[in-house]
Amino acid sequence: MGIIGRRFRVTAPLALGIAAVLVLGAVLAARSPDPFVADPAAAAALRAAVASDRDLAVAQ
Repeated sequence: MGIIGRRFRVTAPLALGIAAVLVLGAVLAARSPDPFVADPAAAAALRAAVASDRDLAVAQ
């Protein structure tokens, strides 16, 4: 039989690769859409910048 008549066989490496992609997708999908929860360090930097800008505005 040639290539055309060959059946698709799931081999162990292919199944492992598909499982790895699915697990990675599940991990990335579990991230919170709220930026304050997803990246607390960036949220803290943003809060500090806002507080600094507010203090400068009050001082003027």
